[in-house]
Amino acid sequence: MTRSAPLTQTQIFEAADALTAQGQRPTVTSVRKIIGSGSYTTIDAGLEEWKAHQAAHQRVFIKEPVPTEIAEPAQQWVEEVWTIALEKANARLQSEREALEKARQELEASHHEAIALADQLNTDLEHYQQRCTLLEEEQGQLTETHQTALTRIQQLTLDVQGLNQRNGELSQELKNTQSLLHTERDKATALKTHYEAECQHLVELKSLFKDEKQQLITTHQQTIDELKTAYQQVEQQQKQRQAELTQHLTEKKQQLAQERDTLQKALTTAETALTEKSQECERLQGQLALLKEQQAGKRP
Repeated sequence: MTRSAPLTQTQIFEAADALTAQGQRPTVTSVRKIIGSGSYTTIDAGLEEWKAHQAAHQRVFIKEPVPTEIAEPAQQWVEEVWTIALEKANARLQSEREALEKARQELEASHHEAIALADQLNTDLEHYQQRCTLLEEEQGQLTETHQTALTRIQQLTLDVQGLNQRNGELSQELKNTQSLLHTERDKATALKTHYEAECQHLVELKSLFKDEKQQLITTHQQTIDELKTAYQQVEQQQKQRQAELTQHLTEKKQQLAQERDTLQKALTTAETALTEKSQECERLQGQLALLKEQQAGKRP
């Protein structure tokens, strides 16, 4: 917070003179209102000096000339009597002045206490205003963090929906692959049956084709072995592909669950902090209003 320039005695005197010219009694509050700022203690000290200057110019003793009616018949005697009367009057006036001065000093002490309290209340008011400003800034930051977390959650929700859609597509691909595998198995089974039939036919033709028997059996057996190997490879590849897809989906689900839990915790923490800061701001605003009421009630 930027501090204003220090007050000068001239500013205080000019403000007091302006109030006097307007027919108003200069007070700390009215002088500060004209100047616009300044410490109550400084204004009060300057105002006391202004009052002292005013009293010095206005302070006179009672001194009247001797009436002509008395001076003519007994001028010397009357002058002595008049002088004694003036001395008594001045003595009595001095006593009253001392009593008034004592009362003024007591009032001035109370006045200084009130001014010091006003300064303290003004300082506390500035402190609480700064605190409220900081709390409002923190509240804005927490609100922004909360909004960011909500945006992230919405994005993650869309990502989950996309992954669910991809999961459906992969499931469909898996079903298609399994269907293809079943078809290949049926083909392999059909081939196996066919070759078994061929083997049986070769057995039947054993007597006719003795010389070619071993060669044909070996050839057909190799073919059967190759088909079995191909069938096993296709089945192994299908199992491996299915396992990889299952593991990938499981890892993605776990990762999304962890991110969702982390963001949920961060959102809960941000909401709790925002609630606490809002409550503290409301409490400080209540204290600020109470201090303003106290300051308004204690101003002279």
